[in-house]
Amino acid sequence: MGRGSADGHLQRLDLAYGAEHTVGVQVTTQRRLPEHVRVFSTLEPDALLSEFLFQHSSPDGPVCPPWVLTSGPGHLVVDGTGVEAQRLAYGDHLVSLAVVGEETVAVVSAAALHDEAVHLTFDTTALQA
Repeated sequence: MGRGSADGHLQRLDLAYGAEHTVGVQVTTQRRLPEHVRVFSTLEPDALLSEFLFQHSSPDGPVCPPWVLTSGPGHLVVDGTGVEAQRLAYGDHLVSLAVVGEETVAVVSAAALHDEAVHLTFDTTALQA
């Protein structure tokens, strides 16, 4: 799990799911910060996919592919409701990213896990930075 905050406000939360030292799915959420906080970062699907491949995709070490991405429509299922998403693919890895309420949510995974991984339960319980 990773967290990112600015001026005491939690902005980003990364959760990784896997087994035996291999991460198969990463879910990232990013909140909008109050206007007085001067941090302007956004989640970019290609950057998330690159980060996932570099850090998690292979037990043999980082994967640094030549970037030929395929993009198209995708979806997330949040609390049982479908949400349209942007989807990028590289080989057998996918990322789906959507705005859900006040948050941006991205799911990165191996293609074989993606259809299940995009089913999320959204909990808006406030976390402290």
